[in-house]
Formats: sequence, structure tokens, C-alpha cells
Amino acid sequence: MQFFSSRYLFSHKLKGATLAFFVTLACTVLFDLSIAIVAGMALCCVIFTVKCVQHVEVTISEVDPQRLQRINLSYHPRHSSVRVVYISGAIFFGSAGYLERSLAQLPSDTTSVILSVRGVSTVDATGIQTFSRFIQAQQAHGTRVFFTGASPAFRTAMDRGGVTQLVGESAFYWSAMDALSDIAQEQQTV
Repeated sequence: MQFFSSRYLFSHKLKGATLAFFVTLACTVLFDLSIAIVAGMALCCVIFTVKCVQHVEVTISEVDPQRLQRINLSYHPRHSSVRVVYISGAIFFGSAGYLERSLAQLPSDTTSVILSVRGVSTVDATGIQTFSRFIQAQQAHGTRVFFTGASPAFRTAMDRGGVTQLVGESAFYWSAMDALSDIAQEQQTV
């Protein structure tokens, strides 16, 4: 079984797993099996963390009038100052800095931000603090923040971390289109 596994690693050029294999093998020869297992597991954790950081994506986009027309939602002129931010990946201590730098690139004329978090697999305390700081900074400039596509685990983390209290229960929507529809209705009454 072990021969098949190592042959699989080499034939498929899985660099991280191959490195962990050789580190574990070297530690087995130099020390003992207990140390080799701990060293191999520690290296696998580091490799996994690095890969999680590399797979976080943040995309900022303007509201597309054609896309709104396809769902029978009219484009309001104020939609031009709304930005939709699509976030995917694990938001944790390793990727929170990237998220923060990406969110800082929002144009200064933004009046509403819709954070689409459907692709967020997990969020830790550092990620929650990053969202909290971002929301506070946006609110200080009069910009409203909405969340869409929050999983139950993400929503629970936001509740526990006080983020829900910052934005309010009504700031959570199933989709960006639902949030845009409500933004348009609010703006029409203003």
C-alpha cells in the first residue's frame, strides 16, 4: 500500500505531498518514527495553510445594468456607486491581510457595498475582526454594507463576533440581486 501511495505522489507530481513524504522519510532515518510523524504532520499543516492563503479570491465589480434587466430589475442611477465584492476561500489569520488590502481598493465614491460571501468556506476570529474593522470604516464614511450568500456557519460567526450587530439583521440577503432590489426601492423613496 505504501509503495502505491508514494508512486502515486511521484507520478502525479504532487509537490507538497512529495516534500512531506521525503521529510517524514528523512526524520524516520535520522530520529525515530514518532518524531517523523510529528514533523510530517507539521509540514502538511504548513503546506495546507499556505495553499489556503493562495486560494482566497476577492473580486470587486460594479453593478451590471444588463444583468439587472435579465431579472426584470431596473437600473437606478445610484447603482453606479454600489460595488459588489465577491469573496471566496477560507478567511483566517493567514488570508485576512489579503482580504483587508483588497477591500481597501474600493473606490471612494462607493455608497453601498455588497459582500457576496457564498464562496467563503470558513472564517476565524481574525477574519471576523477584519470584517468588523471594514464595516466600521465604511460606516464612518456613510457607506452601507450588506452580506449575501452567508452560510449558516458564516452567519453564526458574524453573530458571535458582533458583526451582525454592526450591520443589522436586515443587511443579510440570499443574493446580491435581492440586496440590489432593496437598495433600488430605498433609493426611489428618498
